[in-house]
Amino acid sequence: MTIMKRITIIAAFAAIFSAASAQVPLVYSVENTAAGNPDPVILPLDELPYCEPLTDPLMFSDGSRRATDFADWSARRGEIAKEIMHYEIGNKPEVPRECIEAEFNTETKVLTVRTTINGETLTQTATISYPSTGQAPYPLMIGADNISLPSNLITSRGIATTRFTANQVNGYSQFGGSSSREFHRLYPEYANDNHGAYSEWAWGFSRLLDGLEIIGTDVHQIDMTKIGVTGCSYAGKMALFCGAFDERVALTIPQESGGGGVASWRVTRMYNRTKPAEGWEGHDNTDYNWFSNYLRDNFKEDKIYYLPYDHHELAALCCPRGFLFLGNTTQVWLADRSGYISSYAARKVWEQYGVADRCGYSIVPDHSHCQLPSEQYAEVEAFLDRFLLGLDVDTNVTIAVGMERDGRFWNELGELTDPTVWTDWWETGEPNIIIPPLPDPVLGWGRIPATNSTQWAIEDDETAPHGVVARAAVANATCPESKDEALKFDFTIEQEQDMFIYGYVNCAKSANDAFFVAFDDNPAAAVNGCNTRGSWAWKAMSSLMSAADKTSFVKTLAPGEHSLYVWTKEIDAKLGLICVSNYDALSDFNDAIAGTDLSTTSIKRITSGDLRLRSLKAADGFINVSMDAANGFSGKVSIYSMSGQRLSEVPATLPAGQHNLFIPVRANSSTYIVKIESNDGQTRITQTIVGR
Repeated sequence: MTIMKRITIIAAFAAIFSAASAQVPLVYSVENTAAGNPDPVILPLDELPYCEPLTDPLMFSDGSRRATDFADWSARRGEIAKEIMHYEIGNKPEVPRECIEAEFNTETKVLTVRTTINGETLTQTATISYPSTGQAPYPLMIGADNISLPSNLITSRGIATTRFTANQVNGYSQFGGSSSREFHRLYPEYANDNHGAYSEWAWGFSRLLDGLEIIGTDVHQIDMTKIGVTGCSYAGKMALFCGAFDERVALTIPQESGGGGVASWRVTRMYNRTKPAEGWEGHDNTDYNWFSNYLRDNFKEDKIYYLPYDHHELAALCCPRGFLFLGNTTQVWLADRSGYISSYAARKVWEQYGVADRCGYSIVPDHSHCQLPSEQYAEVEAFLDRFLLGLDVDTNVTIAVGMERDGRFWNELGELTDPTVWTDWWETGEPNIIIPPLPDPVLGWGRIPATNSTQWAIEDDETAPHGVVARAAVANATCPESKDEALKFDFTIEQEQDMFIYGYVNCAKSANDAFFVAFDDNPAAAVNGCNTRGSWAWKAMSSLMSAADKTSFVKTLAPGEHSLYVWTKEIDAKLGLICVSNYDALSDFNDAIAGTDLSTTSIKRITSGDLRLRSLKAADGFINVSMDAANGFSGKVSIYSMSGQRLSEVPATLPAGQHNLFIPVRANSSTYIVKIESNDGQTRITQTIVGR
């Protein structure tokens, strides 16, 4: 038997109050309590303020006041939602109830929802699985594409389950050509790369809840005040957006959601600019089928510090409802150390309104992706019991295993591992400058050195940069043990960082295009694939190692003097020049050396002093360079384009303190290289920096 209802009225606003905190609802009966509110202040890109720490989620968009009283939260929450839609995922359209039809088959337990917009109809279906325990009306846990939490944790509690099938609305890779793009039939104005899948999936999820409301609890036997959503990985992001953008959801559990989920764009960028080769998922390397390309195009790299919100605010959209973030630091890509700082910051919103125990996080290492370990069962069970069963249990969960300062991540980033550094400024209103400057661009050049090795033939070659080359005279299946058989290149760096090897090589074919390399006394790795077909070209030796060697090769070097050793591997491979650099990509390296006279290169000692670049803005024919000079400064400041062209150079004599230099440059907003050199040649800082 099929029961069908058509309802054309809009439900009146109502809130379900908990006994423990009567003034702060546990859930709402409408999708968006801020519907109809005016749009927040949306500043043009060139007027957005620069903010390195996490943005203040309570500050209204116009900066006039903070939402310190719960009565103000709905309006502030509405602003955050609209900002996220504007800058990141595109609009989630509201749908009048008269545009929706729903039916429920009481025999097959299939819910069917049809949404008609602009004469086009999108059909969604969801099969509800009822538990063998408990009693009607049942709580309902919805899986974003799937539920990866152990099923027994849910069904044994008398909780029904169903699935939101994402590709009924939009496919996993929406612009790939083969995926379903049903949403765009209804909204052709959004069929572009500035509209992300997460807004469309959140839209489709809300339509399922509309359908359940239309059918009614007396038919489907689901308690509409006890709805949960969960998902893992890309679907963890999906669950987060679905729960954040629909206030009818009582409990949101994003599991291992990665970058673009709970993790902060800012915190992840802070780490990736220090360790680019390890790469947490962030705004520069996530899948932009899922997000708006507007975010990618306008907030690249350090421009992310102009974004007027961050993902702690996305998570905070779930306040005051139930929220549990599940993380896994063993999976490095997931950026769950960033998720820790972000969830800590989000929880402060619940704290503000006296309901901190409704927001929890549990981050546990040493398990496979999307496989909940038994160590996390208790916290999941507690949140299910409280928010879907209404039991009086403790959900004050703040677990972050291994987040103490004894790990590699913490030692490298110092105070930035303390989440309070990212949030304490909310009380003062003065955002602190906390991000460490990028390491100076390092180009440690090495000419072919004199050698007594019988394995290298040092030969004249007028086509090489210095007119001399080292040719492999002997083939080695394994790396020789003696360093005397290697070419040795000495260099110095000032700060700990990852170093990469670039060789200017001439290798005629695949049989003679391999070398062995090592830093200092570390094990050697094979570099294979330097084939240049008989001409000279730069090769990124660090990227031509096997996967195993890339993992084990020691590339993180401490400040001080170091040596690079190169041994022969395949006979007749030629090396004309070597460069050790902290550029991790060949394209960036080539950009950095564009215009360099290779015949004059030699080993460079890289130094910097007590200078620091804070920010850079370009407007009206000037570049405003904000810098700190702890002990004063006398020298010159130069501005270069990314291609290496010098755009301007000015002398500067400054007392100790912070300064703003206005340097005339005929340029528009872009990315520049700023070089500051003291007159005595002892202090230098060179930094690639983003301008607005």
